[in-house]
Amino acid sequence: MSIDMSVIPDFPTAQPEQISPVYWDLHTTKRDQAELVFGS
Repeated sequence: MSIDMSVIPDFPTAQPEQISPVYWDLHTTKRDQAELVFGS
């Protein structure tokens, strides 16, 4: 996923405000998970 600007045409992007709560949740409560699927 690109943040705010796509380097590949038509590739999904997300704004930092959309990603930061997901990142914080992973960092603080889901540290045992390798990844989380994020849909924008």
